[in-house]
Amino acid sequence: KDTIDKKDDWFVLKRYYSSPKKTEPSTLKLFTSILIRLLYHLLLFLRNESIPQDTEKIQHLLKIKIKNEVSNFLWNKIKREFERLQTITNLNEELLCVALHLWIKDFYEKFEKWYPRGLPNNTLQMIHKFEEKLDKEYSTFFNRKTEFIELRAIRIDE
Repeated sequence: KDTIDKKDDWFVLKRYYSSPKKTEPSTLKLFTSILIRLLYHLLLFLRNESIPQDTEKIQHLLKIKIKNEVSNFLWNKIKREFERLQTITNLNEELLCVALHLWIKDFYEKFEKWYPRGLPNNTLQMIHKFEEKLDKEYSTFFNRKTEFIELRAIRIDE
């Protein structure tokens, strides 16, 4: 199923590339906004690389003139957002990767608990509510540097 053609899914992605550019709720912490953008760009990058027939749609969304530049554009965005997260969290690359891995696992479980049938709809209001819930739930998740170091050490010892 080609989910990127669904109007609601496109709406969620378009909000970052249409005027006004800033469409996150103003109550979100900077960290949460960057994390959400990182995830959107990762998803677009993976989709662009794995489903070639969607490259043109993604190119149109991003307003990129040359099809071959889509991956580079997204990869540069991902790197920049990752670096910003490193600065905000004060985690090095390796620890941020550990933290993101743990966060994705935890987020998946929380999302399933919060929305067992998925988001009820993809309106801007619903997305904002979801992002605010995400912001509240995970505002301190990446502050667990000692735990990330310990987990990394366990992995190295194995």
